[in-house]
Amino acid sequence: MVTVILLVEGGGDNKGMLRRYGDAFRQLLIRILGDERAKKVDVRLCGGRGSAFDDYRLSLKQKSGPRILLLVDSEGPVDEDHSPWRHVQLNRHDRWERPAGAGDQDLHFMHQCMEAWVLAGSESYSGKPPFSYDKDKALAELKKLFGPNYRKTDGFGKLATADPARIAKFCPRFGKRFFDEIKQATV
Repeated sequence: MVTVILLVEGGGDNKGMLRRYGDAFRQLLIRILGDERAKKVDVRLCGGRGSAFDDYRLSLKQKSGPRILLLVDSEGPVDEDHSPWRHVQLNRHDRWERPAGAGDQDLHFMHQCMEAWVLAGSESYSGKPPFSYDKDKALAELKKLFGPNYRKTDGFGKLATADPARIAKFCPRFGKRFFDEIKQATV
């Protein structure tokens, strides 16, 4: 029985890319939750950030069962004093207002970008936690780690094998927070 609908930013509009990203995310959830608990999560890849938020608002209006979580990139540093909803409200690219029925524990960030989780989750990465890489710095580090031909789309396969404990260690504010919440929501 599904207890969580997880709406995730990313994957683009290409069906093959969405499938690869979805598979990678499901593999990560299996490592976090185990096979049986991971089945309680309905992962829905939404493409762009605006589409993910639109899907979230619509899902809240239709809510009649599972918990609904939204997982997006923060797209920049998040002020220590700001909740996730305050961050997206003040972000000049978003200006998102918290929808009715949305709680502070319903919006989660993949750090500044998904690539941060890929980098943090790699056993080959030897940086020091925590880090606050933006997308360009994370991609540069990934190219150092995996070669100059590394592309953003290569991250899907790397996310599938990422170590959740390392992500939580390197990204405690967002990775650990999300993992703790998804564990609690699937008990």
